[in-house]
Amino acid sequence: MKFKTTFQQNLKATLKFLSLVIPAIALFIIVDSIKEGDYSNLMILVYLLASMPLVVLATATYTGLKLSSLNKFLCSVLFAFATTVFVVAYYFLAWFIDGSELDFSFLQRMSAIMFVVLAGIYLQLPWKQNGV
Repeated sequence: MKFKTTFQQNLKATLKFLSLVIPAIALFIIVDSIKEGDYSNLMILVYLLASMPLVVLATATYTGLKLSSLNKFLCSVLFAFATTVFVVAYYFLAWFIDGSELDFSFLQRMSAIMFVVLAGIYLQLPWKQNGV
C-alpha cells in the first residue's frame, strides 16, 4: 500500500512539472514551424505525448527504488539503467513503426548521456528542502 500512495504522489509531482514544460516546448515548436513554413517538426509533439508511458515507468522505478533498502548510489545506477533501457526500447519501437534508418552511433551516445544524467537526477530527487 505504501508503494501505491508514494507512487501516486511522485507521479502527481512529475506530471505537474511536465504540465509546465511540455506546453512551453509545444508552443516553441509550433511557432518555429509556422515561422519556417516547415510543419514536419510538429510530429515531435506526438512523440512527446506518446512518451508518457515512459514517464510512468520511470516514476514507478524511482518509487520502488526509493522505498527499497538498497544503497542510494546503487539505486541511482539501477534507476539510470532501467530508464535508459525503457527509452532505448521506445526508440526501437518508434523505429520499427516509422521504418526510417536506425542510427546506432546516435543511440550509443544518447544512451551514455542519458545514463549519466539520470543517475545524477536520481541522486538529487526529490527536489524538496526541509520537507516543503
